Amino acid sequence: MKQCSNCQERKAIDEFHRRAAALDGRQRYCKKCAKTRFADWCRANPKKRYTANANWHKANAALSSARRAKWAVENPARLRAHMAARKARMLRATPAWANQFFIEEIYDLAQRRTKLLGDPWEVDHIVPLKSPRVCGLHVEQNLLVIPAVLNYSKGNRHWPDMPTKE
Repeated sequence: MKQCSNCQERKAIDEFHRRAAALDGRQRYCKKCAKTRFADWCRANPKKRYTANANWHKANAALSSARRAKWAVENPARLRAHMAARKARMLRATPAWANQFFIEEIYDLAQRRTKLLGDPWEVDHIVPLKSPRVCGLHVEQNLLVIPAVLNYSKGNRHWPDMPTKE
């Protein structure tokens, strides 16, 4: 048993993250309090969080690429299944009135920016195609060319006018 420095509750030791530098090998805050504190810090410091994510992705881009490539070689069937599912989602989310020319131009712009600027740029679906709360369309109005780092941090959890939990 250990007492959390934040909520002052006594909890089982496995309710605390490991930390080698601590005397008992665990953090001072329970996992629940640590998660809340981190979320509060992220809301208060969005620029620091973005910069930290960008720096981590730059430093680990080669390693991440190597891991993805190794995984792809070791799991070709799963990779094909994943890519087929993504393609099917995009086809289902592409209405007949979508302008294919503009969509292709947007993807071309992402490639050009990557070559010109050196850092990877990606096409982001402003409203995600796959999310537990909403599903957007694969149309030019829902596409945006942004740095890959920003796209990774956004995931499919955020979009404009997203309702907030209250």
